[in-house]
Amino acid sequence: MKNKCISPQVTFFHGRQAPEEGFLEGYGAIIENFSLSVTLPAKLTLISQKKRKYETDGWMVFPPKYKTDNTLYRQLVFALKYEGINLLIFKKLFESIDHNELAEIVQMEPTSQYSRRIWFLYEWLMNHSLAIPDLKQGNFVPLVDEKLQFAVRGERSSSIELSIICQELLIFVLSFIKQKGSKNLFSPICMIKKVTI
Repeated sequence: MKNKCISPQVTFFHGRQAPEEGFLEGYGAIIENFSLSVTLPAKLTLISQKKRKYETDGWMVFPPKYKTDNTLYRQLVFALKYEGINLLIFKKLFESIDHNELAEIVQMEPTSQYSRRIWFLYEWLMNHSLAIPDLKQGNFVPLVDEKLQFAVRGERSSSIELSIICQELLIFVLSFIKQKGSKNLFSPICMIKKVTI
């Protein structure tokens, strides 16, 4: 299983100069490790060797305590927690790994909100169910973290295959618009999809 996902140390990444030397984390590390051919997110994440947290054009910089272990699962959790959902990166990643490997990754912490989000995103984007039994316990959690991105609330439903987030969302996919002082917005460049989860 390719659960390794090394955070490379960089000063440049795909032509974007980092504000200081540091380790790529989250989506940047995933893009690098899996050689994903995608548009870079509006902001990449860098783990500094200094104890400070700040943002610059194109970068979010975190102190060393935010560094994850070098596994795909932890990089995905970091990305969901601090960078929001990037459906294009998830889709390209899922196309590049075996569904059995992803099932193993999800089952590392099956009731974790992040595992359930990854699980849902895989099944929704790939239109393929993972060979994992539905959860019998756990609270409802939203797919989209509204502190990072906008979402439309819906109603909870217990009649879903995954007992995870049961929220109706309008998702504008594939490209973010980042405005100073505001949340990430999904841009309606490619499609609008109504999803009940």
